[in-house]
Order: sequence, then structure tokens, then C-alpha cells
Amino acid sequence: MGVKLVSAKEDFGEGIMADAMEAVTDIINEVQVRMSGEDIKVKMQHKAERGGTPGRAKLGYKNVRIEHEGRQVNSIALDNDRAPLVKQAFELFATGDYTVERLLDTITDLGLTTRATRRFASGPLSRSQLHRLLKDPYYKGVVTYKGELSPDGMT
Repeated sequence: MGVKLVSAKEDFGEGIMADAMEAVTDIINEVQVRMSGEDIKVKMQHKAERGGTPGRAKLGYKNVRIEHEGRQVNSIALDNDRAPLVKQAFELFATGDYTVERLLDTITDLGLTTRATRRFASGPLSRSQLHRLLKDPYYKGVVTYKGELSPDGMT
């Protein structure tokens, strides 16, 4: 239909100056988006350096909002349903009596499942998911972010 929305707030009108203002607005918007992205990267890096969990909590934990120094912040807490089963998986594997396959069968029978997401229902772990869980330094209190380890503990 030939309709083009440039800005819901500014009416640039028609002509050369309107085209110039549209171009400047596009550039400023692009700069703001990129600066926001850089700001988020820096904050995620700092969170990981302080031992915080950037992103979604690992299996056995859950993302929560807590009050810290008078403001709401993102944190993690134990997932009361899955944490005991994750702990038990590590304890059983540490005995040396379990292969990954046997451990998978055992913890599946005990009821350990993945978390449901918008796209997927919860279900049993796959062999590769269990293997990654057992190797993950996060469960020792070491946060990994962009390939770097932060052993300061988790918050």
C-alpha cells in the first residue's frame, strides 16, 4: 500500500531534510541498540566474575528474584524437586559402581527430569545431558562464562 512508518513520535514530513532526519534517527537507534548489547555483555561478565550465574540456572537450581540491599535482583535457588536427585546422581557416580548408562536408568527411575520450557515438556535426561551434567564445574561452585572460570562461588 506504500505506507512506511519511520517513527511513531516524530513527523519528519517530506523532502531532503525529512530523509536526512530519518537517516540520523536510524543511526542513533542502531547505536543505542549496540550500546545496550555491550552494556549487557559487561554486566554478564561482571556477574560471572563475582561468582554469579549468568543466564538460565542449571538443572537442580532455579532462577529467582530476591531482594538484595533494598532492590530486586536475579539470583538462583535450589530446585527442591530436582536438587536432591542431582546430588544423588553425583553420589552414585562417585562410588565407581555406575556407568553413565546405568546411572541414567537409575535416576530416571527415581524421577529426575528436565525442566519444562515453552517449547518442550519436561522429560527424562538424555545420556549426553547426564554426561554434561557430571562434567560441569558449576556443580563444584565454579561458574564458567565465555570459556573462563570464576571460582568465587555462586550467587
